[in-house]
Amino acid sequence: MFAMTHTGASSAFKSSNQEKIRSLSLKSILAAHPNAHPYLLHLDVKGVEFKLIEQPEVAKFERVRLEYTSNVEGNYLGSPDELEAKLRGYGFTQMRRYKHNFGPYPLEEHGTIDASK
Repeated sequence: MFAMTHTGASSAFKSSNQEKIRSLSLKSILAAHPNAHPYLLHLDVKGVEFKLIEQPEVAKFERVRLEYTSNVEGNYLGSPDELEAKLRGYGFTQMRRYKHNFGPYPLEEHGTIDASK
């Protein structure tokens, strides 16, 4: 039998080290690749999805799959309904919300949204 000492989780809200990590906006990534035809945007950003979804460049993708967490370190970030509403506003019409792991979390708090146009 082995004991897990680390869950593999990470977050932009709390860090155990002081190393700085460069982050880029979707706008700057897409500007660096002007001939790209973005198809899939997969987000696993531990709480930052509620800020990232505000970037209008999300609408340039045909499909978005995002893992969401409504509450990080005691901070309420938003609901999956809000994320789906924003995606609908960008023209995504097909939505599926599901659990992506075996954790004991309800879908209102933790899961994945798969959206396509």
